[in-house]
Amino acid sequence: MNIQQLPHEYRARPLTVEDAAEVTRLCNLEELATQGKTEFTEGDAIRFMSMPGLDLEQNSLALLDDQGHMVGAVVLYHVLHIQFEPNLFVDPAMYASGIADYLLTWVEERSRALMSNAESDLRVTMGIGTNVKRTPICQAFERHGFRVIRHALRMGIALDAQPAVASWPEEVRLTTFEPGMERAIFNAEMEFFQDHWGFMPRDYEEWRHFNTAFDELDPSLYFLVKVGEDIVAMALCRHEHGEGWVHTLGVRRSWRRKGLALALLQQAFGEFYRRGIQHASLYVDGQSLTGATKLYARAGMHVMQQSAQYEKELRAGKELRTQTLAV
Repeated sequence: MNIQQLPHEYRARPLTVEDAAEVTRLCNLEELATQGKTEFTEGDAIRFMSMPGLDLEQNSLALLDDQGHMVGAVVLYHVLHIQFEPNLFVDPAMYASGIADYLLTWVEERSRALMSNAESDLRVTMGIGTNVKRTPICQAFERHGFRVIRHALRMGIALDAQPAVASWPEEVRLTTFEPGMERAIFNAEMEFFQDHWGFMPRDYEEWRHFNTAFDELDPSLYFLVKVGEDIVAMALCRHEHGEGWVHTLGVRRSWRRKGLALALLQQAFGEFYRRGIQHASLYVDGQSLTGATKLYARAGMHVMQQSAQYEKELRAGKELRTQTLAV
């Protein structure tokens, strides 16, 4: 579909943060269609739409019907103008309307315009992750030349009995987040995740926006393992969407295979259980370079949901993202 072929009954405009409720509504409709329940909240939408560096005026588009109701939207993020990450929202009732095709065409044209800001020898891609049950949207990605390169898994565990108690090596100590630790935690996370497929360093202010600069933060669920004052492992957890979430779990390479990741999971599960939280979840790369899926299965977690990671190459060149485990 050509970018000019917007059906006459729709109009397009950029999103604003004030559209968070409508974006949430679209996301919830898709969640109900694919998983039978809603999790995404208006607070989540506001957080994503107000992230540092995001220019909604230039890098978002909403489609409205003749009654002014939003029927589709896309928000385009990027990392260094070489990794473009569009978030696509479409009312499931409109899947057959061509709206997804229009939005994908628009967001690719916008990405191609922005990639001129990247160094000319670097590989540039668009990447989109989506629930595999979102079949019409997956088909739209494929029509536009995207291919599946990876799968992400949502793994979970029922906390209906006291979890195993964490066991720690003698030389480490467990602590939790305190104000002033932000930069140290960020630096540690960037180090730990260099061995994860697709890794690229992130902007500190963006990281802070999503990890520490919000009212709902519970610092007692940000578990840090230290040797002296050095962070060697972490599990950044939250209670949201009705369950416990392990958002970030990482261990320094020299401290892996010493039981720290399993102990951190057990610490998190134990704290969730103590608070009466009955279920915990996390997301993981289904082909994890570090074998994370095996660890999570050993901790009692099982696969609940699968998402496909689609990619389209916009320009060939030198790849900056982690592809293999460095020796």
